[in-house]
Amino acid sequence: MKLLKTGKKGFTLVELLVVVVIIALIVSIAFTYLVNAQKRSRDAGITADMDGIRKTANLVFNQDGDYDCVCVTPPAGCSTCNEQVVKAAADIDKLNGTLPALAIYRNLTSNATSFCAEVQLNLGSWYCVDSNLKSKTYTSPPVCSSSFFACE
Repeated sequence: MKLLKTGKKGFTLVELLVVVVIIALIVSIAFTYLVNAQKRSRDAGITADMDGIRKTANLVFNQDGDYDCVCVTPPAGCSTCNEQVVKAAADIDKLNGTLPALAIYRNLTSNATSFCAEVQLNLGSWYCVDSNLKSKTYTSPPVCSSSFFACE
């Protein structure tokens, strides 16, 4: 049997489909990596802001003797919240997107002598800072609440 030679050169449909599938696979892997890299970058910004809140809170405590003004919304006994904390909280909210907002808890029954703050990160873990100088990432929500003022 003789094969007819038409003189046309080119790729078959199967060869073209294989190339398209390989390119699509590479693009999907790269896209996933870039999305996670963006989330890691946002989380690094959030943890830096949280550490800034912890440092600012300790400065406020050394100056005022309490954590009353370490807040986002002024409580009774504090005419305004600390400006650095408010800015950091706004930055965290921008970096966090649709996740729950930063939560700051102060022990108001003893002149706000202790505090903790927690926030959920973009990659699903949680970050917590407290008046015991603890800054830590947790895989589940830490025990930081209006009745317990430490990251545990």
